[in-house]
Amino acid sequence: MGFSFLPAPTRSYEAPAAPKPRAAPAPTASSSTAVKKFQPTPRPPQQIPAYPHRTKKQFSPRDPAADFGDGGAYPEIHISQFPLGLGKKGGGEESNVLSLQVNESGRAAYDAIVKKKNQIVYSSFNDLVEKDVGEDALAKPTLEEEQEVAEKTRAALEALVTGKIAAAHPVNVDRQKNVKETSTYIRYTPHDQGLNADSEVPKQRIIRMVEAPVDPIQPAKFKHKKAVRGPPSPPVPVMHSPPRKLTVMDQQAWKIPPCVSNWKNAKGYTIALDKRLAADGRGLMKVTVNDQFASFAEALAIAERKAREEVNMRIQVQKRLDAKQKEAKEVELREVAAKARQERGGGGGASHYGGASDRSDDDDDEGRRERDKMRFDRRREREREMRLENLMGKKGKLARDEDRDVSEKIALGQLQGGGKRSDASLFDSRLFNQSQGMDSGFGGEDDYNVYSKPMVDRGKSTVYRPKVDATAIDGDREYDDLKAGSAKRFRADKEFQGTDHAAKRSGPVQFTYDNQPNTGEKSEDETKGRARDRLGLIASFILRELMGCRCVVSMEVLMGPEAGKATSAVELGSTQQLAIGRSKKFVHGKGQAGGLLLTTDLDVSSRHAHVVVDPATNVVCIRDCKSTNGTKLNGTPLPPDVLRPLADGDTIMAGSSLIVFRVHQRCLCCDSGKSVVMELAVALSRSVVAEDVECAVSRGMLEREIADVDASIAKLQVSSTVISLFVFLAPFFAQLNHAAESAPFEVQMTFPAWKENLTFLASCSVASVEAAHARLRAEMTKLKEAAATDDPNAANMAVVYKALEYFDQHMQSTILHKTRQNDVGGGAATVMTTGDDAVPVLR
Repeated sequence: MGFSFLPAPTRSYEAPAAPKPRAAPAPTASSSTAVKKFQPTPRPPQQIPAYPHRTKKQFSPRDPAADFGDGGAYPEIHISQFPLGLGKKGGGEESNVLSLQVNESGRAAYDAIVKKKNQIVYSSFNDLVEKDVGEDALAKPTLEEEQEVAEKTRAALEALVTGKIAAAHPVNVDRQKNVKETSTYIRYTPHDQGLNADSEVPKQRIIRMVEAPVDPIQPAKFKHKKAVRGPPSPPVPVMHSPPRKLTVMDQQAWKIPPCVSNWKNAKGYTIALDKRLAADGRGLMKVTVNDQFASFAEALAIAERKAREEVNMRIQVQKRLDAKQKEAKEVELREVAAKARQERGGGGGASHYGGASDRSDDDDDEGRRERDKMRFDRRREREREMRLENLMGKKGKLARDEDRDVSEKIALGQLQGGGKRSDASLFDSRLFNQSQGMDSGFGGEDDYNVYSKPMVDRGKSTVYRPKVDATAIDGDREYDDLKAGSAKRFRADKEFQGTDHAAKRSGPVQFTYDNQPNTGEKSEDETKGRARDRLGLIASFILRELMGCRCVVSMEVLMGPEAGKATSAVELGSTQQLAIGRSKKFVHGKGQAGGLLLTTDLDVSSRHAHVVVDPATNVVCIRDCKSTNGTKLNGTPLPPDVLRPLADGDTIMAGSSLIVFRVHQRCLCCDSGKSVVMELAVALSRSVVAEDVECAVSRGMLEREIADVDASIAKLQVSSTVISLFVFLAPFFAQLNHAAESAPFEVQMTFPAWKENLTFLASCSVASVEAAHARLRAEMTKLKEAAATDDPNAANMAVVYKALEYFDQHMQSTILHKTRQNDVGGGAATVMTTGDDAVPVLR
């Protein structure tokens, strides 16, 4: 059929010719000898049989183009088939070119190159824009949705847990199933059995298939290797603005100032102030001023203005009151003047002032009372002056005024400027008739004396203080007595033997020559006197040992906020101590004999320092109680909790207070830290010489006695210091009693050393004497038991026991007297003088 109705074509087209096969090059001499590559000859295409005959003719499709055509594989032929080369290695064309894909908007999706299966890649601008989520998406889920999501979550979690548990178990260790569970029945019809000539039915079989049992301990046949995790998703891209050029402001904002220290400048550079302030960082801080400051300043200004107004108002009111008072006073004075004029003029106008008669009577009574009071005060003053003159025995007032110098009269205001002046009152007569000076001859030409006499001569006035009479008052002595305070009751009239107090002198030291030759021989009286003194020394040590180591001390503040404050003289012992601090509990607490309570000195700690007696050395020491500002002894800082010895006159610096330490009475025992026995042995051995045959022993005897006494004490198992002291000194008692034949213990009590001991005993407190007495009784009991044994020193112990009995008697009398004193309310130990000896008698 032709298309005649169409117009004729104006252009002609020719189909492209098929490419001609290239002719093989002619063989050459070089190529004829070359090895030719084997090229298989193409198999002619086979005929594809029909469907029922493919299996019978053994058709095997091999050529993808000829055997398959444009179709797929043949399902009835059970061989490997690769239609169009699908699934065959190397069969298809290898290419990494992806097919063109489009997105939801119909545009080409170029990001398919970078996307992978399990990765999230943000490759579009929409990924960077926040999603516009509606209200429906943000609405809360319903209860059914929550339950459904919870059920799905629980199922997913159970699957994960079950998988983890199953993976932990061995693979082959499983329950063996029985035959019934694993058996499968199959009806089998053989394939090679065809229809025979007899048309018999093909034979069929029933086959039961059972799973083979698995060995539980059989190792795994395959190794499960965990694949390496792939790369994660690429990071989210960060969009940056395009780079721009930095401005001057940006550069200044990023400028970091150098670090400038306010304390160190090792190189010594000169740093400008702007650099130092920039390094300080104060310019970076934003100062915010509180609004309340303005309101506060305004309130202050208002308050000041009101205060000024009130002050002015008060001044005006006061002026008005003063004016009214002045006016009333003037009126009163006018009335008084008018009354006086009337009385002078003859009583005219008396009726005008008659109404004020009652008031004038009251004024007369009041004036009379004032005059009587003035008379009484003047009379009392005259009587007081008369009593003072009679008491002091000095001159009368007129006599004193006449004897006064011109300077004293001027100072007292007795010399008045008006009136006639005498020549004696114009000049000081002491300046006349002096024959000293350069005109009278200064000195000899050969003398090298620049000054004729000392300018200030105060030394002799302090040494020599002559008294007019016995009843005259010595101001210096009274000042010293007041300064000593209550320490006088602890101080005896005479110091104990062994103390180092220097006696006060009333004049310079004078030396005398001893014209008697030193022959080495001593009289009998001198020997007996030395024996008595040593016996008194023994008694002093015994008494001090019984009473414990005690010392009377005090402290006074010389400089500081509480200058002039002082403690009373107290007696320190092994259990008592002085405290320095700001806490009242610490200073006056338990175990404190007293102390300085410096409440106004803020540099002093609450627990600052302690003054104690060292039990090891029996020396008064000071200890710093870990104070904040520390303690200084004579300008040297003290380490905390370390004892340092104190002496009389030492200065203690506690905070800002300077304290002086005073010792009023020293303890006689063992200042050097030795035992009582050894200290006394050394003291006696130094005072004993070989010539004193009648009353002492030599040093060799002392050493032998020490060994004997140690053996006796070890045998008796006695550890008391007092017993060992008496046992050691028993030979001395025997020798001293032999030397003082007519001086038994009763008479020896009148010797000076014994008197001092008894005076000290009388000055102690009742509690101290009772404690010493109880200890003495215990020592006497032990000594009596030791004397009853068969010991070589039993005789000496008996002599010691007799001496202890005298101590016991005097202690009993002292306790009795002090108890009566406390009951009556006063009393003291007095000293009766009989001849040359003075014995303390308790009254």
